[in-house]
Amino acid sequence: MVEESKKACSNMKTSEPISDDSKVFLRRIIGIVPCIGFIIGIVIGTGIFVSPKGILRGVNGSVGLAFIIWIVCAVLSLFGGLCYTELAAMFSKSGGEFTYIKEAFGPTLAYLRVWTVLMILSPADMAIQSLTVATYQHAFPRTVYGDAILDCSTHRPLRS
Repeated sequence: MVEESKKACSNMKTSEPISDDSKVFLRRIIGIVPCIGFIIGIVIGTGIFVSPKGILRGVNGSVGLAFIIWIVCAVLSLFGGLCYTELAAMFSKSGGEFTYIKEAFGPTLAYLRVWTVLMILSPADMAIQSLTVATYQHAFPRTVYGDAILDCSTHRPLRS
């Protein structure tokens, strides 16, 4: 790695083009356990604790219709996941949505997408998750570690 860096620096001094091998890239390393946890967190998230009540209210308490809505949403999520699978197979570079948008629409829209996620979507998602955890805090066992986890997840100072 050090040799590659020296080579890249020496190429810059002589105005020679840098080879593709010396570019900075994201490593494509993820194990099976982190991958499973990541997918479960994305698919289930905290919405499972909040949305059933709203769906039942929207269908006037019909449990059967609520299940049908859940199944339709699951199929739509499956289609979205399959689309991302196809995109990942088409583009061998790492970077996820940034790479896909950059390849399809150019770097400007990819840049805007990243900043939209960082400044709007991620903070809103964290706020919703914090509110959900605070709503269901009473269901967690009252242990030393349970209190510490809840304090951290709801952004409260730790109790002594």
